[in-house]
Amino acid sequence: MGNIKNIFLLFLLILVYSFSYCSDNINFANYLFEKGEYYRAISEYHRSMFSNKLSKQDSNHCIVQITKCNYSGENYSESISWNNSLENKSILTEKTTICLNYYSGLSYLKLGYPNSAILCFSKNRNNEKSLLMCGISNLYLYDWKKSNIIFERLTTSKDINISNDAIKLSLLTTEATYLSNKNPILAGILSAIIPGSGYAYAKHYQTAFSSFLLNSILIGTSYEFQRKGFKFAGGTTLLLSFGWYMGNILGSYKSAIRYNNKIRQNYLNQELKMYENYYKKYGN
Repeated sequence: MGNIKNIFLLFLLILVYSFSYCSDNINFANYLFEKGEYYRAISEYHRSMFSNKLSKQDSNHCIVQITKCNYSGENYSESISWNNSLENKSILTEKTTICLNYYSGLSYLKLGYPNSAILCFSKNRNNEKSLLMCGISNLYLYDWKKSNIIFERLTTSKDINISNDAIKLSLLTTEATYLSNKNPILAGILSAIIPGSGYAYAKHYQTAFSSFLLNSILIGTSYEFQRKGFKFAGGTTLLLSFGWYMGNILGSYKSAIRYNNKIRQNYLNQELKMYENYYKKYGN
């Protein structure tokens, strides 16, 4: 009987030590995270999870912290990959699932994929932080109308921080609709009339000069060949000049679109400077 009691006490001691070790390990990982040593922290969180001694709450904490470490360490692709590997895991709580979706959205946005970011944020239907970031993602798609609808909806939020930011972003979005843009169709028409003028309209002056010069040379050369009776050479040059002329029209059209995108991007970069800590603010 005494032997059984001793074995039981030994087992209990080992069990208590194991849980204590895991707790200390998580505390050390948290310390590394706070110090900004994200990759060391990730190893410690994984070590804690590998022990299989964690409660559901501690397991979810480690999962979320690994996501935060990848994001804070600017390893956005790994953050997305880690989050995707956890989809449909029964151990995840609703709060953890919302957090993982949120960080996947932030990571996609940082990587320059606002469409994918919107899909992730949209999974958190009743989460106002995700909805706000969904509006910002639409800003990067230049969908001013959809962004404004989202921001106006959030101006009545009970969270004063979200409400104030939504009001500011709504005003920003309204101003964005009045940006001076170039008409791509008009740029194409201008280049059809005078080669290169569409580029000049889109403020690509060097390209405009090159286009005008090359089109003039090709058309002039074709005319000279035809006038001197070199029909084959004239026809070939005319065909080349026609292709270049059509390329000049299409290029002017695309040039106006690039100009508009540059103006919009510069506007967003400038106006969103006040939100430099935006992701950190809403990522905690």
